[in-house]
Amino acid sequence: WGCAFGLVLVRGCGGWLMPQLQNTLNNPWVLAVAVGVASSYGWNTDLKIMKLCIIPMVQRVKQLRVFGGVPANFEVFYAVAMLSSFVQISTIQMNAWFLVTAFQTSQQYLSAWVYLFNHSGLSLMPCETWNTLTPASLALCLWPLSVLQLFQPIMWVKAWSDLHFKLNKRPPLSGICQCGAYEEPYEPLYGYAINKVSNINLRAFHHEQLFQLATASGLKYTGAFALSYALKEVSDIKDSRCGFQIMTSAGLDVMYVGWELRCLMKLRSLQRNIVTRMFFVVFLKQSLQMNLQITLHNVSRAARRGQWTNQDLVEILSILGLLVTTLSEVLDALILGMSFLRLREAVITKVRDIGDDEIYALSAHVDDNITSPNTQFVEVLRETYKGSDLKEWYRATRR
Repeated sequence: WGCAFGLVLVRGCGGWLMPQLQNTLNNPWVLAVAVGVASSYGWNTDLKIMKLCIIPMVQRVKQLRVFGGVPANFEVFYAVAMLSSFVQISTIQMNAWFLVTAFQTSQQYLSAWVYLFNHSGLSLMPCETWNTLTPASLALCLWPLSVLQLFQPIMWVKAWSDLHFKLNKRPPLSGICQCGAYEEPYEPLYGYAINKVSNINLRAFHHEQLFQLATASGLKYTGAFALSYALKEVSDIKDSRCGFQIMTSAGLDVMYVGWELRCLMKLRSLQRNIVTRMFFVVFLKQSLQMNLQITLHNVSRAARRGQWTNQDLVEILSILGLLVTTLSEVLDALILGMSFLRLREAVITKVRDIGDDEIYALSAHVDDNITSPNTQFVEVLRETYKGSDLKEWYRATRR
């Protein structure tokens, strides 16, 4: 993203301050250099993160897959992940390049732009509309929307109230708890405002913030871990019927009761991350940007009467990059939908048979004298889980 912002400043401000260098700055080789620098840094970051994650990922997933379910060895999986990261990072740079190009060529192609929309399905709008909604103004509006995919995971940082609480007060040793590498949820910055105006107790995990930020930056190698590891965890809980884990004075005790709710909770958390990412990436960035780029490409080709230039190659590559990244997001959504259908077959009988007021899982009682340094605790949100709670989580996951 630093290269993208730098590309906008260099081409925009550089061409304005030094007009004699404008043709040099508009050379596609400038874009190639930006893509090379950004991709190199992105690959390096991707590898650093996955050095810590690849072993637990393989231990959990066991069989690596590409393109939604094709079994592959590590070399093929690594090559596909690195290629996906390159395409994603290149798309970010090309969108920044397109913003400046739209500004520079807006007046040149304005007459063709106005003619196109006055003879399209939007011809009912006043003719003056398209003299105001120029390619430059639309690009200026849409590019900040695509940048929101970067700022959205930044808003997942800890709220000050939650950070202050953690620094000054240790949570009581009571409630449902896990042993070992359990990660305690926290209140994110954007969740602080939501929790103030609603009854939703919105919590997040540090790994969610990491993977959201990695995906927003185009690091698909890290993003593959976030999806496959979580889905395999849900599958393992379902297959082993592993319910809540309780730490008592006698040690770790695993209950059979509650495995359905655990699966729904984990899948719902993954759904929240994927759907939020798709809204920012697919809708705000790719769909709107792709429509504008295709329209401006057609307008420029018509104005030049089909004459081929180097800029056409850049525009076509940018559109193809947006198309490929859109297909990858759609593939993730299909994988998530199929995972829900498989989980539904396992839990639907329990969801239908249990009554709303029937006790589903009793509260966990923990010995407060436990002082093991490897044990972390999660605050209990309610005394018991009833059938209505299970059905509510199922409906939320189904939506």
